[in-house]
Amino acid sequence: MAPPPRKALIAVTSAHAPLYLGGKETGLFITEALHPFETFKKAGFGVDLSIASTLYSDGDIISAVCHSGAIFPGVIDDSTGRSIISGQELTGFTTQGEIEAGVIDTIKLWNGPRIEAAATSAGAKWKFHN
Repeated sequence: MAPPPRKALIAVTSAHAPLYLGGKETGLFITEALHPFETFKKAGFGVDLSIASTLYSDGDIISAVCHSGAIFPGVIDDSTGRSIISGQELTGFTTQGEIEAGVIDTIKLWNGPRIEAAATSAGAKWKFHN
């Protein structure tokens, strides 16, 4: 019996709200999605834009770039009822990065948790990289 196909999900988000000085919006640089897409394809993965929890349940890889990691606390493992990142070590865009980029005040206006706080509250072990 052939092994199941390997699949990967790339989550792409884009805030359509003024974020930077002068009201400039943030958005995706196409290379942020293109590089992992090409890497996964070259490694023999089918790249999917399907539902993350289904892919996770099937044992597939789910990755995120920049602020896209904000999806992970809400992606629930059907077998445990907890976030797929519970007990996992991960990293991503930090609150300190938002401060240094000068966007923290705008992000606070959105009334959502910072990514590292949401990940920690979902049971993840946040790892900082210098």
